[in-house]
Amino acid sequence: MKKYVLCISISLIFLFSCFSIERIIILGRDDHWQRLYYKDNIILHSGKGGFTDLVLKEGEYKPTEETDLLIHFNKLPPEDITGSYRTESSGIILSEKLAMYGNGAGFFTKQSGGVRLLANNDALLYPGKVWEDFTVEFWLYPATMEEGETLLLWNGTLKFESTILPQEISCYIQNRRVVWNFKNFFLPPDREAFTLELRGNSPLVPKSWHHHTLRFNSSTGMLEYLLDGIPDAIIYTTNTGREEKSFYLPVTGNLSEGVLTIGEVFTGLIDELRISRSFITKPFTELYLDEKGTAITRVFDLGYTNSRLSKIEAAYSTPSDSSVYFYYKISDIMAQPDSPENNWIPFIPGRSLPEDRSGRYLQLKVELLPSGDGVHSPTVHEITIAFEPDLPPPPPVKLRAIPGDGKVILQWSAVTEQDVKGYMVYYGHRPGYYFGTESNLGSSPVDVGNKTEVTLEGLLNGRLYYFSVAAYDSADPPHLSDFSEEVSTRPSEIR
Repeated sequence: MKKYVLCISISLIFLFSCFSIERIIILGRDDHWQRLYYKDNIILHSGKGGFTDLVLKEGEYKPTEETDLLIHFNKLPPEDITGSYRTESSGIILSEKLAMYGNGAGFFTKQSGGVRLLANNDALLYPGKVWEDFTVEFWLYPATMEEGETLLLWNGTLKFESTILPQEISCYIQNRRVVWNFKNFFLPPDREAFTLELRGNSPLVPKSWHHHTLRFNSSTGMLEYLLDGIPDAIIYTTNTGREEKSFYLPVTGNLSEGVLTIGEVFTGLIDELRISRSFITKPFTELYLDEKGTAITRVFDLGYTNSRLSKIEAAYSTPSDSSVYFYYKISDIMAQPDSPENNWIPFIPGRSLPEDRSGRYLQLKVELLPSGDGVHSPTVHEITIAFEPDLPPPPPVKLRAIPGDGKVILQWSAVTEQDVKGYMVYYGHRPGYYFGTESNLGSSPVDVGNKTEVTLEGLLNGRLYYFSVAAYDSADPPHLSDFSEEVSTRPSEIR
């Protein structure tokens, strides 16, 4: 999923030591990957312990300009996602457990009546359409293999001058084999009645999925049936059934209603039914497409600039020769989740990260690739991110204010953290309100550099002033500590 996309619920675990605070972000596990910003060709799959995993999306067909009909059987009533056909009636059940691809497969019984589809005017089975190359594909899971079970059926009528011919395309089971029958569909120029039958040679096995393909080459007249992508039977649209210079092309009856019935008399499951206006040279029979899946998280705010990634670990599996690739990007500048700025940095989970791994905003990307035979998908169970936020220094302590004539001397203890770069002095006329302007050093706050004693001159004798100090570090921009304790005093010429 799904399609797709990390509202990830984040679990933060704080590990304290006397030197630093390491924080942990855990993605996956029981948060169900809720904060994915983007995912393509990836779905969320229920894994062990009730947790949710990232896996590749199974290889459902995607519509192209050559797709005439495509039904995934992922919902009821089943729909042609191309819009060329509309569902007139359906009595089937949706099977999720036995689906070949996606979220479901159509479960048919002899009592269900199958699925009836009406062709719109842009469909191949609409009256009067001219056919050239075509391919019909579907996955089949027969339950009983009874004689005469019908998988596909289309009836039409062709009128030629004063002649009216009934037309039929049927696909049914006979002697445990698939039979394709074309009655007056491939017609000679004189429009004489002509029936063509193509019988599969391989017996079917009940209660198992197999891929079936029928394809026609309009430049040679070859009509070919394939089982699981392997040629099983072939015939030419000629009187002899053999290859000849002249052959017959398909013609859709101009008086037909364009009704296609799927599984009207059949017990079992059908998935991924597709009709294409082309000769499919390599039918897809694997579980996964030869395409990568991509998942990208939302941007994580680590709280402070210059925060440092400690490590990134992941629990994942790569059966056979499938693969997973991991990437991150980190910056102190907030960018949009899909921004091309800051190129993705590849890493191997559990290993040392590159030196350039500091920033406030973090984003991860994961790419999943199937095995070479298309049978196996990698699985990502969880990702653990450890980082050390570049926290502000602690506030200065032991602040003292010594009054003088028109001045105040401030003294405090140095903050011992190594990255402390300096101090900001705040002064004002009310507790907690530091907006003074009288000092010769400037208006509050005053950057006094890396000093622990400073004299503020130009103050008004007899007026009560309030003071506080904060430390800042060497980050860019610097992190400012909390205020020190507040002290107050009045400058006076009396000593």
